[in-house]
Formats: sequence, structure tokens, C-alpha cells
Amino acid sequence: MEQNRIELNRGLAQMLKGGVIMDVTTPEQAKVAEAAGACAVMALERIPAMDPQPAPEQQETQQETDTADPAEQPEQQPADALSFAPPMDSKITQDFSQNTLLYNETTGDWRTHEAVDYEGKSGDAVQAAAAGTVLAVGEDPVLGVYMTISHAQGLTSLYAGLADPCVAEGDAVKQGQKIAVLGEPMPLEEKQGTHLHFSVSENDKAKNPKELY
Repeated sequence: MEQNRIELNRGLAQMLKGGVIMDVTTPEQAKVAEAAGACAVMALERIPAMDPQPAPEQQETQQETDTADPAEQPEQQPADALSFAPPMDSKITQDFSQNTLLYNETTGDWRTHEAVDYEGKSGDAVQAAAAGTVLAVGEDPVLGVYMTISHAQGLTSLYAGLADPCVAEGDAVKQGQKIAVLGEPMPLEEKQGTHLHFSVSENDKAKNPKELY
């Protein structure tokens, strides 16, 4: 027993040689004591275990666009999306009517009207409603001077009651480009006075032009 105490004292003396013993109560104090050169550290109370440092958060490996719900992605317009606009900036004198008969003053009967008529006077500019290619320019007993333009998506536009066409068959036109001016009214609607008779067909079936604006 005495021999053990002697050995302990010798060990303690060796620890004290060139250093100090510091009492601490927390892990942080123990680190400070060790950094200050303490040869031994004594805990007055039990020092709690050091909490491990949290691991750095794992970085995202995918872009948000890869994980986003497809339903939340903005709808993209197709590159060849077709835009239509009225061929004249004027009042509509007779609207499209495919299911209801309208009275025609020139013929004196009731019939459908698969077109939109725009008010105007002789010489007023007529514009291409959409980009396309001129299919035909001519004169007809029913339509008078007319023009047809082929567009994408199976659409064709017709302009009647024209004069002085500015473009010819096969020409490419842009939306809003002047293609002619108003002239004599089309014979089928002569009593309505000078106006543009404008119609659109989709795969050879009549379509209300205003649905495209």
C-alpha cells in the first residue's frame, strides 16, 4: 500500500515538472487548458461527452429543373406558332355567321355569312392577317378582285373587294404587310358599299377569323 502511494507521488511529481494542473468543468475549458500548456487537467465534475460536429450538408447533385414537377413547368409555345390579326383597323359591318341565316340585300335572300366584313372606303390599305405565301390574285364574278394567302397549320385567308394588289402569286408576305387597297365592293355584296370581305378556312373548312386574333 505504502509502495503504491510512493509510485503515485512520483508520477504526480513527474507531471508537475515543467507544468501546472488546471481544474476544469466543461470540454471547452479542457481544450483551453491544454492549449495553455497544462500538464494535467482535473475535472471538478464529470465533463459531458463532446457532441460530434455536424457533417456538412450534402450539395444538390441535380438542377431544380430536373426535380421540378413537369406540371409546374411553364408551357412553351411551339417555334412555328402562327399569329393572326385583323386585316383592317376598322368597324365590322357584318360578322361571321355559320349557323344563323343573315339577309343579303344584294341577292334579296337569307344565307349564311362565313366571313367578316370590315368597313372602309376606296383606297384604304388592306394588310395580310398573318405571315404566309400568296396563292392567287385574280378577279371573280362573285368576289370581284380577290387574293388568297396560304398560312401554316392548314389555314388559308381570302380577301375580296380589292384593288391595286401590291403582291403577286408566290410572294411571301409578313403579318401586317400591305397587300392591296379597297376597291369596288364584291358583286355578291354590292349593296353594302365599299368594304373588305375577309374569310379564313382551315383544311378547306370555314373558320371564324376572330377565333384566331
